[in-house]
Amino acid sequence: MIVHGHLIRFEVPKTKLADINRNKVLEAIDTALELGGVGISAPQIGVNQRWSLVFPEGDRCRLPHLLINPEIREYGGDAIDSFESCLSLDTRHVVRRFEHVKLFYTGYNGVQVEKWFDGFTSVIIQHEVDHLNGVLIDRKACQ
Repeated sequence: MIVHGHLIRFEVPKTKLADINRNKVLEAIDTALELGGVGISAPQIGVNQRWSLVFPEGDRCRLPHLLINPEIREYGGDAIDSFESCLSLDTRHVVRRFEHVKLFYTGYNGVQVEKWFDGFTSVIIQHEVDHLNGVLIDRKACQ
């Protein structure tokens, strides 16, 4: 587990499904659960790959979505202020997010998916995609 203090401030390149190590995915799940996270990205555990895990609606009792090479294609709904913490930082910040996102990604089975996500899941996805783009909440904080 690396997470806290492991700040990635550069964009992570696209990842091939065959290059993803199953044990690293399991490590990311364990790390998120241990630290009380609702999402985690590969760079947070020291893996320079473009994938994230997102627990639906922040429910850690459910299996997380594995989002490989996620791209937000569209934003919808109102912009809302989200009070967020991050496993990589020891501070919390208010960040502007959208209620809905249309996401294009590859799933764990290699199938490409385009899907709308809403509510808290949408907020978590936006947070994790920011990680993959090298942006942390301290840089997106509302003034």
